[in-house]
Amino acid sequence: MVREEIQPWIEAVCHTEDLDIPDMIFGRKRPKSLGVSYVEDHAMCLFGREIRQSTVLHELAHLSVKAENHGVLFRDELVRLTRAHLSVDYAALLHSLFVGCNLEAAPWGASARQY
Repeated sequence: MVREEIQPWIEAVCHTEDLDIPDMIFGRKRPKSLGVSYVEDHAMCLFGREIRQSTVLHELAHLSVKAENHGVLFRDELVRLTRAHLSVDYAALLHSLFVGCNLEAAPWGASARQY
């Protein structure tokens, strides 16, 4: 996605997830999509000519669980956000990679939105 598309998409995801919309900083254009979260400031910086939705969800997962690390809370939130806003197949791949690398993760079914 290009910069003009990304802000409304982030706002829509945050609205759906009942998350505060983070302060956004867009860095210089880079060949690859890259993001950085500032948990204490509830902000994220995104770089890239085109920013991948997976990069944005990665940074939103950090902000959502208020974790700078990639621990189990982050991993579970990333899988859940990916499943809800990107692709079930991609979320399943992430989950299987975490489990396959012996990283703790909630059961696959826990990533589905509970109503």
